[in-house]
Amino acid sequence: MQGMAGRDPRRRDPRRDHPGWSTASRAAVWSATVFAVLAVGGLAVSPDLASPWQGVLAPVAFGLLSTLCAVVAGCAAVRATTLAPLWGSLAVVMLLFTAADLAYVAAPSLGAGPSWVDGVYGAAYLALLAMPFLFLRRLRLRPHPTVWVDGLTTGLGALALAAALVLATVDDADAATMLALGYVGADLLLIALLASLGSVLGCLRSVLLPVLAVGLQLVADLGQYLAGGLGAPSDLLYVTGPVLLAWAAHRCPPDWTVREQSWRLRLEVRRIVLPAGGATAALVVLAWSALHPLGPAPVLLAVAALVSMATRTVLTLRATENFYELRAQALSDPLTGLGNRRTLDAALADLPDDLPAALLLLDLDSFRDVNDGLGHAAGDEVLRLQAARLTGGDQTGRVAVRLEGDTFALVLRGTGPEEARRVAEEMATRLRAPLQVDGTRVRLTASVGVAVTTPGRPSGPLALLRRADEALTQAKHRAEAVVVDDQTPAHPGVEVSRLQLADELHTAISTAQLVLWFQPQLHVAPAGPVGTGGRTTTVAGCEALVRWEHPDRGLLGPETILSAAEHGRLLPALGDAVLGMAVAAVGGWWARFPVPVSVNLSATDLGDRRLPERVHGLLQQHHLPPWALTIEVVEDTLMVDPTRVAEVLRDLRDMGVGVALDDYGTGYSSLSYLHELPVDELKLDRSLTRDLATNPTATAIARHSIALAHDLGLRVVGEGIEDPEALDALVALGCDTVQGYLTGRPMPSAAWTTWLAEQAAPVLPVAPAPIPG
Repeated sequence: MQGMAGRDPRRRDPRRDHPGWSTASRAAVWSATVFAVLAVGGLAVSPDLASPWQGVLAPVAFGLLSTLCAVVAGCAAVRATTLAPLWGSLAVVMLLFTAADLAYVAAPSLGAGPSWVDGVYGAAYLALLAMPFLFLRRLRLRPHPTVWVDGLTTGLGALALAAALVLATVDDADAATMLALGYVGADLLLIALLASLGSVLGCLRSVLLPVLAVGLQLVADLGQYLAGGLGAPSDLLYVTGPVLLAWAAHRCPPDWTVREQSWRLRLEVRRIVLPAGGATAALVVLAWSALHPLGPAPVLLAVAALVSMATRTVLTLRATENFYELRAQALSDPLTGLGNRRTLDAALADLPDDLPAALLLLDLDSFRDVNDGLGHAAGDEVLRLQAARLTGGDQTGRVAVRLEGDTFALVLRGTGPEEARRVAEEMATRLRAPLQVDGTRVRLTASVGVAVTTPGRPSGPLALLRRADEALTQAKHRAEAVVVDDQTPAHPGVEVSRLQLADELHTAISTAQLVLWFQPQLHVAPAGPVGTGGRTTTVAGCEALVRWEHPDRGLLGPETILSAAEHGRLLPALGDAVLGMAVAAVGGWWARFPVPVSVNLSATDLGDRRLPERVHGLLQQHHLPPWALTIEVVEDTLMVDPTRVAEVLRDLRDMGVGVALDDYGTGYSSLSYLHELPVDELKLDRSLTRDLATNPTATAIARHSIALAHDLGLRVVGEGIEDPEALDALVALGCDTVQGYLTGRPMPSAAWTTWLAEQAAPVLPVAPAPIPG
């Protein structure tokens, strides 16, 4: 039992591969061939060719020949896998022929006319007629319907012509003649089946030997028919049929099967030769019947063949229509209707070398936040709307494609660098326009990378795509809407692709390559009149800034990390890692320096209702009070799903965790959020603070923003302070806290704790502000 359980049922029986079967088959087939040659020679010199069946020599010869051919077919059945039943059936047919021949030997008088022996031959013919169907069943083909119709057309046409030939020669024939005519009809039917089989297989060579064997048998039977069934010189050909079938069995490989490509729907000349021949035969029969009545059978068969050919034409037209429909589907994106990657590859391959061309890669910034905040259905709608914007206007010489996710491509033929930049900026402007999705106003920005080819300096499709992707990566890193690569010599520090960076970032998160640097936030108060330079400072907090200690590329900043995280869908993992490291770092210095830390989280993190629970667990783990942590939220993030973000922030605020609105002044609806969100702190963006000393407009905006924040009970932090004049201006306007290179650059954790220890002034713990109203 154990041996049987370990046996592979698909394993071939090694006894089938024994070389003795091949040796026996070779000996039998050559013996049959030699014997056939000798028999033909002997009968050729016989003095009585007109009646070879009256003696016993010819039946004995034919019986021995059939037996040898049966041995060959039996050996082929033992060795074969797929076609074993087919060759086994052929062996049975040959044995039936042997039995009939032995009957003639036992009773020579049976050969004088029709007898029961002809029934044995009839059984053998029925077995032969069944073999093409057995052949198809064993192959288990799933051809196109047109292949079956081709076979039907071929068979019907051949039968119509055969019936016409036979019926045209029948004229008061006796029993022996009608029996010979029956054999002729059986031969014609078998040839029609073999022709249909060749049409289905798409390769007449596969059935060439059987067709030749039956064809020679047909010639012999026609000789019998013309001689009135009494014997004729053509009887010499009877020995050739079994020998040819034996050679077909001997030469067939044991594991033979039809090559898949030979029966698929293909527009090849060899595919239509046989059905075209069948249709031509049907037309000949109809023309013949118009000149000489043939009876209803040939005419009906010919009409059926032509109907089959018409059906084939209809199926071909439908198949052609389906082909073009499937081709269109294969070259288009099902969501947006734009082209897909295949379309892009074809468009880039067709770009001429003597004309300029440009490839634009457009990526929607923070699109994942839409999916996370509003759901994938809303994300799909955003992609459809943005795709419609890309295809608006004049599309002459342009190919628009959606590559993957939120990345699109435009191919511009005959476009130089300046025109390509103009189109890229136009597209970036279009994609920035607000969208209404399920009643929510959504505004996304887009980064565009442009690669341009010039005449005489062609760029291959892959190289052009790589250059456009590198330009897109630079656009994201530089926070620029458009970056153009115009084939100028590359700098040594070429940007790596976003895909590679995303893969490396995944490894960095899991192998602790990410570290935090800390930038101080100081409370500054004038020690004397403003402008005299006297100030007093105390440490109010710090902001955690992530860095990537890349083993090959050195220290990478937040822009590179965020770009790779967005492209690799790693924002949640990155947020978890940064939050965990920040709280752990505060836990290390809190006992000596109770300085809180601010952490900037993405919309993906803030849209997760489990965030408050995770923050609570981290604070408990490191024995920290809630006000040791401040969560910063970017203003644009709030536009994705304000309701869910407000709920999460409110839960954090109720725990006692601080909440800061970062980059205030860069969004689109700042004031509407100030009274809706549970915010403790307002961080003025550097775009408002850098020109305070020289720009009255910036000063007015900052003054009113600070006053509004104080009226709402919020603290104000001024970011990006890099010169003393801006610092004095903020202090004069009543700003509570400042942050920038002037007051303290970001520093590693060890340097940060050393810096804290060196501060002479006491550190002031900051508690959360009360909720207004």
